[in-house]
Amino acid sequence: MNRARNTVISTIFMTVIAIGSYISIPVYIVPLMQKLQVGVGQIALLFTFAGFGSLITSMFIGQLINKFGAKVVVVSGGVLLGGFFIILGFINSIVVLYAASVLFGVSTICAGFPIAQTEINWWYQKGTGKIIGYLSTAVGIGGMVFPVLMAKIIELFGVYVAAVGQGAVVGGIIVLIGLFVISEKPEKYGLKPVGYEESNNQKNTKDQSEPKFTVKQILGTPQFWMIVISIVFISTASTGFNNNASALYQSKGITAVNAALMISIMNGANFIAAPLYGTLMDKIGYLKATTLFGLIVAGIFFASTVLTGFIGGIIIAALMAFKTFNSMMGPITLPKLFGRQEAASLVGFTSAAQSVGAMIGAPIAGYIFDTTGTYNAWMITGGVLTLITILLVMLGAGEKAVANIKRKQEKLNQEAV
Repeated sequence: MNRARNTVISTIFMTVIAIGSYISIPVYIVPLMQKLQVGVGQIALLFTFAGFGSLITSMFIGQLINKFGAKVVVVSGGVLLGGFFIILGFINSIVVLYAASVLFGVSTICAGFPIAQTEINWWYQKGTGKIIGYLSTAVGIGGMVFPVLMAKIIELFGVYVAAVGQGAVVGGIIVLIGLFVISEKPEKYGLKPVGYEESNNQKNTKDQSEPKFTVKQILGTPQFWMIVISIVFISTASTGFNNNASALYQSKGITAVNAALMISIMNGANFIAAPLYGTLMDKIGYLKATTLFGLIVAGIFFASTVLTGFIGGIIIAALMAFKTFNSMMGPITLPKLFGRQEAASLVGFTSAAQSVGAMIGAPIAGYIFDTTGTYNAWMITGGVLTLITILLVMLGAGEKAVANIKRKQEKLNQEAV
């Protein structure tokens, strides 16, 4: 189906340039410090303000899409994203930077992962795991390209040209995608998602139908909260490791240069782990796929306490790539459990849960290191959090959980008659 294909490809491209732009922000930090005459700590607060904007928007993205439509939300995201970088080119006040950062955080949701994941769930009833895996891989490539590209442009032309140019080009592309390529739900065009007939035939054979819960009904379901809390836990573990990775590797006798190499190895391994997880989600189910990846991640968290040196670093880096499932689990699992009807809200809730984990993971890991003088206690904590994640997913998406959700759907259907 051309509309489905074009919509998904365009949202993946949109997310690549939006998240790539976010990842490129660190290359602006030193020039901004010099221009604004402030310290790195003051500049770094922009990420906190951006995170706040992302968290709040994540909680309401479903309502925004339902009220205004995906097109309007994406166009708004493009305007805010472009505006942020243009402001960077002219900025003379740290307060203005903080205010713009909140709006930038909003843009990363309105033109980032939640929109792409929602569109994938809308337009593909089968194979969503594989496509979301491709999305994660593509964004990883963007994250490698954008910082290098923007650093070179800053070196050649200065911050003003780089920031204004990035804002105009990236923001303009996203606005055009929102206006001319992005689609609303298939039903608006009298269409069905790809794989609809095949999926329904299988469900009819098993005497099943796709669940259709409202947001209010979803929020009143214990299984939903188990999945959301599990995302907070695994995101806490993942972010705590990511933001302390360089220092952790160096604490194991690895040089700073080789520590950077380890980070690159993990990012490279993500290109394999992300589509593999998505494919396994489709082939063996979300419960088995998540359990397998979770056990690998928990194992390397625990094993890292005894692994040292260059070889130990390579093993940690390669296997830590499997934690990429933390950003994919919710957007794939929740719409399958509760239906595609509220996919936008479900994806938004998972994004909010990830934001919470991202906000607390790094400081907790840093505090533990400052207290103990080693990252071992944090790595054990990360392993425990990952095991709890697996347990919560089993409780929230296991056979008994699915049966309970089905019974609740049948009860709601009877009450509606």
